[in-house]
Amino acid sequence: MSSKRMTTLLIALATPALTGAQALFDPTRPPQPAAAMDTTTPARQALPPLQALIARGAHYSALIGGRRFGVGDRIGSWRITAIDRSGVALEGPQGPQRLYLRQTAFKRAAEENTR
Repeated sequence: MSSKRMTTLLIALATPALTGAQALFDPTRPPQPAAAMDTTTPARQALPPLQALIARGAHYSALIGGRRFGVGDRIGSWRITAIDRSGVALEGPQGPQRLYLRQTAFKRAAEENTR
């Protein structure tokens, strides 16, 4: 192989590393640890993503930023006012906000799945 072809091949192989190519997103990667989520987050910072809704009978809870929350719980300056099958309603300094699931991640309690 000529040195010109070898140089071209090496440049082509090194280009992604030199341009800072991002790794592919892994949807199976676990969420960041709960310790990474600061509960004293300023109001202007975005809320962590809603990851799952969990139902036990008529009672709902939500997995947000790797932690489980119920109605009345606080996430920084936000207070959860309602959780239902379609998402989570919050009230905070910027007014009402609603979190929705990006994908279908609705789960029933384990004992309800075995019936």
